[in-house]
Amino acid sequence: MVNRNKDVKFVYVQPNIQVDGREGLFDMNEWILEINKLKKTNPDAILMEYDGDIVSARNASIEGIGGTEYGVIHFVRYRMERPAVAKMTDEEFDVLKLDDDTFIVEDFSVLFDRQLGVAMVQKNKFAFSASVMSQYVTEVRQIYRNSPDDGQIEFRPVINKHAFDALKSKQCL
Repeated sequence: MVNRNKDVKFVYVQPNIQVDGREGLFDMNEWILEINKLKKTNPDAILMEYDGDIVSARNASIEGIGGTEYGVIHFVRYRMERPAVAKMTDEEFDVLKLDDDTFIVEDFSVLFDRQLGVAMVQKNKFAFSASVMSQYVTEVRQIYRNSPDDGQIEFRPVINKHAFDALKSKQCL
């Protein structure tokens, strides 16, 4: 067995909410409580179509560590398109055979620090963008609250204050 280490990359975003022209920090931990209640009463409500696939916050919890509450969200993307498979010696490809209710899934995680108001989002090729995550959180929140005008969530990037200094000195960020 080959031991492969992988670097996990993250981006940092700040969840904000805009309601009636007012803006402020959005508490992801409150949303986690809402989505967990919604999952129990209406599991289909947490599914959203995105780019031909289905996305969902499969697991969401609040963990207390050292006096700080962290929201942990595990997003899953269910791929509707079946990849092809082949043997190295064959020229033909076959579509991967799966049951109708079985999907290829990709996932990524988000860790929200309530004290700092910042979310750490795992970045990989299957993770969806901050704008799609904003749309998902907004839509699920509106379904839970049964209110289409209950604000717009936006995840804004947290910029490294020293990024330009590092570039000037040719150091990695």
